[in-house]
Amino acid sequence: MQFFSLDEIREIPLKNRWLAAFLAWLCPGLGHFYQGRTAKGAIFFFSIVPLLVAGLWMGSYWETGRAPAEGAPAPRTLCFAKNAYCQWEPGSRRLYFIPQALNAAVAVPALLQAAVVRDGSTPLWNGAFAPPASSAFSAAGSVPGRPTLNSILFHLDSWFEMGTIFLASAGLLNLLVIFDALFGPAWIIPDEVKNELLETGAKAK
Repeated sequence: MQFFSLDEIREIPLKNRWLAAFLAWLCPGLGHFYQGRTAKGAIFFFSIVPLLVAGLWMGSYWETGRAPAEGAPAPRTLCFAKNAYCQWEPGSRRLYFIPQALNAAVAVPALLQAAVVRDGSTPLWNGAFAPPASSAFSAAGSVPGRPTLNSILFHLDSWFEMGTIFLASAGLLNLLVIFDALFGPAWIIPDEVKNELLETGAKAK
């Protein structure tokens, strides 16, 4: 294993590291671009954002409504990002939202939608990021007008569940990005260098 010498270990300017961590939450890699760590920021962006986009798309489905007249074709509506919703009512808490919320692109619209539909109002953005609400998903124990996660996964394609896992994975990966933006890289320092640093600190006291 290659270690750094004492002369090779240098301090990396993290600027306002709390702002960098917030920017990393807004978009993976954005905090590192702010800190001037562009190579690392690009790696994080192109590793996590495609996973995030794929998860949102895989959590979308077409819903068929009622035909306006007999013999007329039934309208179809694209329900986008339905696997990114926030539902936290007692008895129907969606734990998947915790890791998913580590990305602002999921957390912010989902929380806004949850606040809108809580009192029965019509969801924003054609229902994107809103909890699925359909009679096809009705199940015992669900919140009125809202299905349980088990009933959703039973009726929908397996892509929905896979997209949910993608979003959770993207959130957990972004947690590492936020941590790195906040505290910087972890150096591997050999024991002899650690002892030298300790001796230097002791002499300074």
